[in-house]
Amino acid sequence: MVYGEIYSLKAGPSTLNVIISPVVVKELIWTGGALVAGGSSMVLAGNSEVWRVLRKAAQTMLAMQASLEYLPTQKAEAAQVMYDILQSPEAFFTHIRRYSNSVILSVLYGKRCPRHESPEAKAFFTVNHLWNHTLEPGAHPPPDLLPFLRYLPGSWKDLCKQVRRLQRQMYFGLLDECQARLQHGQETGVFIERVLQNQKFF
Repeated sequence: MVYGEIYSLKAGPSTLNVIISPVVVKELIWTGGALVAGGSSMVLAGNSEVWRVLRKAAQTMLAMQASLEYLPTQKAEAAQVMYDILQSPEAFFTHIRRYSNSVILSVLYGKRCPRHESPEAKAFFTVNHLWNHTLEPGAHPPPDLLPFLRYLPGSWKDLCKQVRRLQRQMYFGLLDECQARLQHGQETGVFIERVLQNQKFF
């Protein structure tokens, strides 16, 4: 390491602090959380009330006791992925993608993806592909660091609008399904249903 585990860069009027050591990252998050929380806003979610609510919900979901509740779902999906791999080992990567996507959507929204071609799986992979492309270094200029760039034309703005539209369409569609189940007394106990039922807690 030439510059050490932490160094700063100037980018326009802003200062970027770069941390390259996972040990330092963990130390800052767990022991210095209060010190670093008041710094510059995160690019994707500022240090706002919305971010605090999301963090509290995530901590609830990722607690040890809560994670044990997801084991039956993981075991069922693991059984299917093993069967799929035995049936068509050449599509190993596709089966693993389906498995991980189905576990996440099942735990969060109660929506399985039994096949890689399931509508929800296809939507998820399409949105994630575009999202990753949007986040690639150099895919667009840094308007958070140089605000005047927001006022200049650029094709990256169309990409950002497309990703936003597709993300909202997919995630709000899944949210609407959870709300509909709750309204009809058909809840399955998935995470988003619990969040909707305990909004005052969050």
